Amino acid sequence: MFPLLPPSAIAFLLLVFWIEYSRICGSLDVTTIYRGRSEFPFNYTSVECHSRTDALGLPFIAPNGTTFEPEVGLVVPSCQIGLRPNCPWTSQGWEITGGIDLNLPPLRLQYETVHVHTNGVLMSQLTPLFWPRFNFTLRTSTRGMARVFLMNEADVNTADMYVIDIIHNMLYLAHQTSSILKCGRGRLYTHEVDLGLGIGIRRCHSIGNVYIRWLAEENVMFKMDVSGGKIQLFRNVSSTLLFSQVDSNPLRVKYIAVSTSEIERDWTLLLDNRVWSLVGVSGILKSPILASSDAPSICVSFFAYLDSTPGSRIKVSVHLSNGSVKTMGQIISATWENKQWLLQRLVLDLSDENVNQDLQILIEGLKGNPFAVVSIHGLMGCNPDDNEEIAVIQVHLDRNQPFVCNVPTYGEQKRLSKSCRSCFHGGQCDALTGQCTCPPGFIGETCEEGCGENAFGRDCLGQCSGRKDGCTGLVLCAPIVGCNCATGYTGTGCDLECAPGWYGPNCAFACGSCDEFYCDIFTGVCPEGCTSGHYPPLCNLTYTYLLQPPTISDIGATRVTFTFEAGDSNMAGSGKPRFYQVQLKEVKSTIWKSRIPVLLPEHPVHRISGVAEDLRPGVNYLLRIILIDRDGNFFSNDTLVPYAMVTTTCQVPVNPVYDVKATWKKRYEFEVEWEYDPNDYTACELIHYRVYLREGWRRYLYNITTENSITVPDRSPFFKYSVQVQAVTSRGSSIVSEPAVVRTVQGAPSRVTRLTTRQISPTELQVEWREPRVTTGKIKNYIVEYECLRYLACPELTCQDSKNKLQTSHLNLNLSGLYPHAQYSIKVAAVIVEMGPWSRIIAATSFAAPEAAPAPAEHPILSRTASTIEVTWNPVADCKLLHGFPLYYHYWLFMKEQPDDAILVAEGNVTHPPVNFTSLRPYTNYVVQVEQVVTDGLYNSNYKLEIPVRTRGTVSPIVRDLQAVDITSSTVTLIWSYPKGVSFDAVKHFIVVFMCVRLLACRDFFYNCSNNGTIEINDTRVLLSDLTPYAKYEIKVAAFTGEVGNFASLSIKTLTSPPQVGPRPDPERPPQSGSTWLAVWWLPPLECAKQHGPIIGYRHNIFRDDDESLTWSDESLTSTTFTKDTWANFTGLTSFTGFKVVVAIVNNQTDITPWQEIRAFNFSVWTRPEVPDAVKELIAYKHGNTLIGLRWRPTRYLHGPIDFVNIRITAAGQQVINQRAKVMNCLAWINHMCYEITGLKANTAYNISVRPFSSVVGEEGLPANVTVKTEEGIPDPPSFIRLVRKTDRSFVIEWGHPNMSNGILRSFRILTDHVDSYNSEMCCDTSMSADVQVLRENATYAAHIKGLKPASEYFITLVAVTYVPSEPISMTIYTRPGVPELQETPPHIIMDTITNVTAEVVLTPASDFNGGPIWVYFVMVCGSGAYDHHDDDSDPILTEVKDAVNRKGFVAMTLNDEELDDTLIITIGNGEESLGLYGFIRNQPLRPNTTYTIVQVVMSEYMDSRSFGMVESEPFVTKP
Repeated sequence: MFPLLPPSAIAFLLLVFWIEYSRICGSLDVTTIYRGRSEFPFNYTSVECHSRTDALGLPFIAPNGTTFEPEVGLVVPSCQIGLRPNCPWTSQGWEITGGIDLNLPPLRLQYETVHVHTNGVLMSQLTPLFWPRFNFTLRTSTRGMARVFLMNEADVNTADMYVIDIIHNMLYLAHQTSSILKCGRGRLYTHEVDLGLGIGIRRCHSIGNVYIRWLAEENVMFKMDVSGGKIQLFRNVSSTLLFSQVDSNPLRVKYIAVSTSEIERDWTLLLDNRVWSLVGVSGILKSPILASSDAPSICVSFFAYLDSTPGSRIKVSVHLSNGSVKTMGQIISATWENKQWLLQRLVLDLSDENVNQDLQILIEGLKGNPFAVVSIHGLMGCNPDDNEEIAVIQVHLDRNQPFVCNVPTYGEQKRLSKSCRSCFHGGQCDALTGQCTCPPGFIGETCEEGCGENAFGRDCLGQCSGRKDGCTGLVLCAPIVGCNCATGYTGTGCDLECAPGWYGPNCAFACGSCDEFYCDIFTGVCPEGCTSGHYPPLCNLTYTYLLQPPTISDIGATRVTFTFEAGDSNMAGSGKPRFYQVQLKEVKSTIWKSRIPVLLPEHPVHRISGVAEDLRPGVNYLLRIILIDRDGNFFSNDTLVPYAMVTTTCQVPVNPVYDVKATWKKRYEFEVEWEYDPNDYTACELIHYRVYLREGWRRYLYNITTENSITVPDRSPFFKYSVQVQAVTSRGSSIVSEPAVVRTVQGAPSRVTRLTTRQISPTELQVEWREPRVTTGKIKNYIVEYECLRYLACPELTCQDSKNKLQTSHLNLNLSGLYPHAQYSIKVAAVIVEMGPWSRIIAATSFAAPEAAPAPAEHPILSRTASTIEVTWNPVADCKLLHGFPLYYHYWLFMKEQPDDAILVAEGNVTHPPVNFTSLRPYTNYVVQVEQVVTDGLYNSNYKLEIPVRTRGTVSPIVRDLQAVDITSSTVTLIWSYPKGVSFDAVKHFIVVFMCVRLLACRDFFYNCSNNGTIEINDTRVLLSDLTPYAKYEIKVAAFTGEVGNFASLSIKTLTSPPQVGPRPDPERPPQSGSTWLAVWWLPPLECAKQHGPIIGYRHNIFRDDDESLTWSDESLTSTTFTKDTWANFTGLTSFTGFKVVVAIVNNQTDITPWQEIRAFNFSVWTRPEVPDAVKELIAYKHGNTLIGLRWRPTRYLHGPIDFVNIRITAAGQQVINQRAKVMNCLAWINHMCYEITGLKANTAYNISVRPFSSVVGEEGLPANVTVKTEEGIPDPPSFIRLVRKTDRSFVIEWGHPNMSNGILRSFRILTDHVDSYNSEMCCDTSMSADVQVLRENATYAAHIKGLKPASEYFITLVAVTYVPSEPISMTIYTRPGVPELQETPPHIIMDTITNVTAEVVLTPASDFNGGPIWVYFVMVCGSGAYDHHDDDSDPILTEVKDAVNRKGFVAMTLNDEELDDTLIITIGNGEESLGLYGFIRNQPLRPNTTYTIVQVVMSEYMDSRSFGMVESEPFVTKP
């Protein structure tokens, strides 16, 4: 291994390198430079300069082990997807999508042969986007060897890696050994292996050796596949698998290096994820603005894919700062070779006037149709020169200038003889002196003491730097030890501080058991002290403890004797013990109980004995000895401190005393109490009591308890019980106690039976019943309770006032004083000590004659003439007096010529009024009598209604010339003339009746007005007032001459009036506005009764809402606009101003009613500002001690693209920060914007204002504000958790980012608890905890949990962690069962039994299997003749079986594990149909002269997850 240079030499090398580069490589337009990093032999360093992107910009290792790192030129910034998450390109219409999801072909990159020096190492980086398959060829005539390094970092000297040696010896072809090693740091790697090539000795362990037989005279080509811990090597030409190894704990391979004599390399990279794809019909990709330069040309390189859709294309152009646009090239689908990725290299020569101008590159995509595929990958800069140019320079270095650490080799060390004590912190034993040589930064005899920050040297007096950076970036070397990063740092540049929990050179040492977990990264010292039992200052050692447990002797019932070795050979840990202490605990307990410490002897003794007393008999104890130093410190870890197990002696009591008492407490329960005395001081420990209960002849174990009493509830009443108690000790059961007897008291009976009723009269019912079937004593009496539910004739009335509660000792009772024809609820219950449950019946009383007459109508005489009359009436007013259902009315008509003389004229029945009588005498008095008849024809002659009526004369007068002479909206004036042939003196007065029949503004007739009336007047002129506007009225006028004459009729319409209602807003079209306009929509009113006229249009006006000087009486409001539309648009307004729009109904074009006298509707609307609106939903979703993370939704009204946001931060009224930030989408919330503010003070309240800024407007928008304090809080739990996939040994879960992290989200903690398993022997010893570090915020996170048990239930708990964990989110996951293993014997075909349609087969069951339950066997017939048989895929399980077999065929039979518990012969093809777990399965006949095989499938199922094992028979042919 070549030593690294110290900082001064590195600086010198870089200075010389850049001078030489400028002189030699300066004329080249380079995109990649390889620079030397360590010293070359012979004082020279070589540098290669490449002028094409084909140089890849990847690390290169020279033959002597020197590493050259790349620097990529800046002609066009690289935007390699996946390598640079903060890609500077912006997109519109392009999205990063999955290449596999789009069914894209593989991206195959084939490079020219790269010749390197003999035994050189070529290193390439594996992009995370690709699954690597590395192809290479050995070309040699004798013996060839390739060494492949698969690494997790680019440094072969420090990386964890796989090392694969492939040997090809054409002279000895039979036995060629290829080996696979895994190398790295840590205790896992046990052997030292010299890897050569300047790499030196690495610690490794073997994964496996593989023997390969080569073909003679073969130039061997290899293909290697590395994915998921699987390492496979193929013969490239035939794709033959040469070997395959799997690492259960795989490395994350990122780099590959190959060392061989001659190599041709060919990458095949398969797209796995994330390419730029055109999602719309068109889209554009824009580069950042590129700074001006004097370059005469520009070059862009990328891979493109277009399918064969006509019209698809990709166009690349350059936009210059002077406004000109130059096209670099165009790719059209018509000229495209379909199904391939092609590298595009586009060059544009710039004219003299375009040189030194800023420019921007645009890539425009267009689809021929929406279903076309247009994708690109790997945007990068390139050199416009197509020729490869390589210049090699040599830089001379003065070897005497830099410090060189001359490290002795392994062989030299082996010859030295002296040995040292253990050396810590990477120190090495100097076998020449027998002392530890410490790495820089540590001193002491065993290198145990650290120098601290910015210090090193023998006495820690050396200082790395006078700057605050200290030892950052320095490599410190020492003889024997070698070179390492300065203590506290790691990384290829030694400039990364140790992660929490690590310290020392290269951060190679884990912190001890610190109280706060973290230790000093430079010294390893725990600043907050150690956890209990660990020895300071590094806390990596413990206080002294015994290695062997104490010896137990002389075991009694209450004491034991112990002895332990007290010599140094039986002690471990640090410190000097001064006392020993005996600790005991019961096996079932978790707490150790300590005895008084005992002083250790001053002079060492080998054995110390003691006695532990006051123990309990028959108890299992653990006994251990704890060593305590003079300061009271000790180590008591349960895992390391040994203990002895002892059980004290005891006896099972033979004559215990119980004193059992059973006492009745409540009606249905009793209590049992006892006092247990074992009557023996050596009695074994009491475990619990058994309580036996006897009910009649039945005795059973009722309860097991540790208490001295129990309550026995829910017992039958009036029943005798016997109780016994038995003590159970740790060594067995004692005798049973004498029985205690108790009897429960009398209880309640069951329900009475056969409850019936009988009607005695309309007001009386008789109730009868039988005794309860179950009685628990003598029945004292019965309780009868009744309540009226309703009158049957009028159910809307209640009759609950009729109720009572009675007692009787008989089995019947008469209920009197009831309502006739009413429904009653009657309940009966028996009473012993308690009342039993109710028995209930619904019964009704009988009918009775009504006790009320029909009610008179308000206007009983509907019409009368000289010969006819028509009368009406109302039903009985109080329906509860009907006493039955009304059937009809009976009426009589009597003529009364004299007051006391009545002649019956007519009689009849009618179901409802009115009744019309004809053929009567004029001017005659009549009386109509009516009575109600109810159910069963019952009536009461005492209750009749009488209606007197008189017929008219032969001629009825009618007024003449009725007309309206003046009509307004609320009044009408009527005039008329006297009836013809009637003198003025004969008319006593006139009757005027007016009635509103319709509101004309309402389309629906149910909008009736109620403004009606009747007037008696002596004049022939009348004024009707207070009428409803815009309504239709019917008016009647008649003369009264002692009787009312015929009416004269007239219809009129009142006029319109100003409306008393305004329009209403349109709920589906709210007001809208711009910066200088607004629009409103409305609908007609719902209250048409207040329109007072037809809607012929609307009038509206607008004024500023903040103009307080404007009132409703202003004349400006009378200047209105009339419209027939239900919307209005206003323009020319001022921006960001509140306006009020008033809208009123117009029902008369001549109406000029002032605004203040009408009902108008008001819209309050603001015009939009001319700057962007405020951002929405601004919150501080995270806040640490020095930073705040903001999140918001973009504003709706942009007024142009939002380029930046202006952020102003104040604290205590003082402005702290005023900055402009670039708008960035959140990584975890794709529809939100995020920004992080750093450098703040801890525990400080800040007011933050965010204003969007648009370059189009040139002004910042409205502010959104939030107040937040810089302190960490408790995060929200992950937003969701779900299962992605699972196997029998692992599963993958995915979860979402917390909505509010409330701090710096550092990790997610996953706790996996094994809670159940099919195989109880495997349960439940697994509880795993894992932390997933959060390197950046993502929408989702995932974890792969391995090492699980098959067919098991796991409970997953997940929390988010800032400085404290969140509330947990959890889920339950069931692993799949393991794959069942069938015995080696496949299904055996009995050849003698084969016919043209059947065959007999011998099946054997599965071998012993603990990975899950054997659920069912499937017998599947496969072969060329099985594909077109009847479809048996109706059940999804059968489909899953066929998919697992992956062969054409049908399932002929299913067998459970009991049916196939031994060898079984079955017949295939007999045509039988059976009903199994998965529906009907038909054993279909086979086809003659057809080849078949029988596949036996065994299915294991656990919690709806299935695994299949299978074995297949030899082919057989049915007979013709």
